Formats: sequence, C-alpha cells, structure tokens
Amino acid sequence: MRTMIQESSGERAGVYLRISMDRTGNMLGVDRQLPPCLALCERRGWQPIVYTDNDLSATYGKRRPEYERMLTDVQNGTLSAVVCLHNDRLLRSPRELEGFISVVEDRAIVATVQSGDYDLTTPTGRAYARIGTAMARMEVEHKGERQVLANQQRAAAGKAHGGPRCYGYGRGGKEFASSYTMSCWRADGKPPHGTEIHVDEAQVLRDVARHIAAGETTRSQLADLNRRGILSATGKRWSQTVLVRLLRNPRIAGLRSYKGQITKAGTWPAVIGEDDWRRLQARLRVRDHGVPLREGTTSKYLLLGVLRCGRCGAKLGGRPRTTGKAGRKIRTYICRGGPEGGCGGIRVVAEAVEELVQAAVVATLNSKEFQAARRRRQQTGDTGSAFLEVQRLASKLEELAASFGREEFSFGEWQAVRTPLEVKLKAARATLDRLERDASQSALVDVSDLAGRWGELSFDRRRSVVLSLVAAVKIAPAPARTGGKFDPSRVTIGWRV
Repeated sequence: MRTMIQESSGERAGVYLRISMDRTGNMLGVDRQLPPCLALCERRGWQPIVYTDNDLSATYGKRRPEYERMLTDVQNGTLSAVVCLHNDRLLRSPRELEGFISVVEDRAIVATVQSGDYDLTTPTGRAYARIGTAMARMEVEHKGERQVLANQQRAAAGKAHGGPRCYGYGRGGKEFASSYTMSCWRADGKPPHGTEIHVDEAQVLRDVARHIAAGETTRSQLADLNRRGILSATGKRWSQTVLVRLLRNPRIAGLRSYKGQITKAGTWPAVIGEDDWRRLQARLRVRDHGVPLREGTTSKYLLLGVLRCGRCGAKLGGRPRTTGKAGRKIRTYICRGGPEGGCGGIRVVAEAVEELVQAAVVATLNSKEFQAARRRRQQTGDTGSAFLEVQRLASKLEELAASFGREEFSFGEWQAVRTPLEVKLKAARATLDRLERDASQSALVDVSDLAGRWGELSFDRRRSVVLSLVAAVKIAPAPARTGGKFDPSRVTIGWRV
C-alpha cells in the first residue's frame, strides 16, 4: 500500500513499514512503526511516501510487492531517501542487501530511526550496511535455534505450541472478543485463552466428528458447515483441506505432537476424547485408503472401487448404458479395457449387484457371529498403544538413518540394525490397521434394528459401512443363455470381518 502523507517542497523519502506476522489483519504492528518514521522525515525536511508490506517476512524469500515498488521509485528518481524503523525491517539477507545497494548506491541514502544512517553512496556507508545486515542475519539464525529448543522443551512438557488459533479453543485479547459469544467468556469477563475450550465451536467440532465416525463423509460435513454459515477459526468458509487437517490434529484430543509425532498428553483440555479421536482417525483412514470418487458419481455408484473383474482382477468402473427401443439408460459396472488396464470382458447391472451386496451387509451386521466378533474386538487390543508403537519404531528408523548419515557406523552395520526394525514396523502397522478397522466397524451404527433403517441412511453412510466391512466383490463372467437376467451366482463377496 503506497500512501502520500503530505505535500512538501523538500525531497521525497520512501517510508517502508513491514511486519512479519499479522494474525488479526488490522495492521496494528505497522501502524506503530509509522509515527517515529514520519517524525524523522519532518526533522530532515523530507516529504514522506509510505510503502507497507503487512504480514510478510523479509527472511524467507517471499515477494514483497511494496518493497519492490519502492525500489522502482528509487530507480526512476522519485525518491532520494529510504526511511524505516530499523534496518531489519528493510533487509535481513546479505544477498538481498547487495541487490538493494546496486539499485540505490548512486541515487539515495538509507536513513533509519533506531540504527542510525547508512549513506550508500560511500564505501564506508555500504560497509556499515553490510555489517548491520550480517548481524541481523545472525540474530535471525540464533532466534531460530532458540525457537527450536523452546519448541522441544514445550513438547517434552506437554505444553501447547503457538501459532494460529485452533478451532474449538479460545484465545485472549480484545481484538478477538467479537468472535466469541458471551457464553464462551471466562468468569473474569475476558475471552478464553488458546488452551481454553470455546463452548460453541467445541460442540460443532464434536458433532462433525460424531457424524464422520458414524459413516458420513467429510465432504457432506463440509457442505453442512458452509450451508449453516459456520466459519473456520480464521473467519472464512471451510475447505476440505482445512476441515480434514483440523480433524487430524491431535491437539483437539488433548495430545501434544512435535514434528508429526505424538509426544505425550497435553496440559490443556480435550475437545474430543482420545478414544473417540482415534476412532475418527480410523474413519479418516478408511476415507484415505478407500476409492476416490469423481464429482457426480458418488450418488450413483455405491460399489465403485469395490467390485473386481472375475477374469483379470481389475477394478470395475461405473458407466450408464442405453437399452431398449425407448433408449432407457441403466447404470452398469464394467471392466474397462485398453489403457485403463482391464480386459474389457465383464459387465453387470448396478442396481442388481448393489441390492445383493447391501442385503448381505445388513444380514452380516445383524448376525450373531458378527455381534460376538464385535464384542471380542472391543475387549481386545489397544489402538492408542499400537499407534504409539508405530511412531516409536518409525522414530528409531529415522534416528538410525541420521546416525548413518553422520558416519557413526558402516553400511553393513546399518543394514543389520535396520532390517529387523523394518520388519517390526511392518508388523506394528498391520496391527494398527487391524485395530483401527475394528474400531471403525464398532463405531459404524447401532445395528440393533439395521434392517429396518437401512433405507433411511444417506448414500455416504451406506457406502461407508460397505467399505468398512467388504474387502472386495468379485464378478464372474455371465453364463451363456441367461436371457439378460442377473445371476447372483456370479457374485463372490470378500469380507474384512
């Protein structure tokens, strides 16, 4: 944002304002930089033109549009000085400084408020600028080291990390007060802190998690949130990425993580209980490991990705087919040949095979054998312990690789240690997959009257149940002379239970 502050007969000076992070978007940080810069311009008799890059770092190589516009104005002679609160507001990279010097050394001086003047038209001024920038860079690197150590200590202690507000939790400060209902405020009349539960948002989050754990999709919950006008923690409409990232965040279960690994229980309250959160992860894993459906096909083909060709083993795809003189279209599943890798020799009417598989799923869920197996699974196996074991083994492999990279042992020694660890990790992941699948099946629905309520379930929920219970459905070639009728003997269901 470029702003002309006042008219003056003096030379023009570019006043550059920047703050690395503005979580509120109200530019309070850059506004605090402006008065001392304007005062300096007034003392020097300069006419200030303000250039503002809000919420942009000078360290990580991001483009700074106003900074670039200011350099252009220096080049074309519009400015004869550049003013900033401190030299680190302008530059923190020696490489960037050299580019800056090449532009301004014959045209302008840099005058700063707190760190003195750099006359870049002289060798001495340029030397001082290089020293100042090098020191600023050193401070950035030291700050990074301190931040890493602080993060490690906070993770080890189970304390919450910083960053943007997590949905479901509050945060103090007057600038956030308008985003909270009075029912969420603390007894002392202040908004909740970042580790205190935001009552309204927490209930929304629990409802979303409950629906997904019961078989609804993240897509349907996303549409519902946006339809009801419920906004995310940033005050924007929800996206699929934001919603799934939130549901996967261990923080909502009161768990502390560091670099993707859960370290221990956190010191803040959980919005969702740990067991419920792990069941939610199991449901999301089914979503990830299931079959991605293209837009427009989800309401038509219940068994997409589940059916297999009885000849070549390829997955069957959905395709409408025109039949009869009236040109009536019916849904079918087919084995696609050619580039898609199938043999092209299998086709089955979708409605008939879907009815058969759904009837088999309902019968299985209502069977005494399934109920007994379900009770046994609920009594055996600890998903949380299995999850931590997978993380422990994965971390050991990472540490082993790092030690080998530091040449602490030979390649043969590394292989000797790595191989048994990989075997253990593979077994631990298999155990976790089984326990999560079992937990997912246990959380599906209340099966006491499933047969009578199956038709009332949404398409997403019915598909979720099928994906949880059915590994694959093989469709054999149609026998000769069936008269076009569906033959149930062609269908072989492979169960996960």
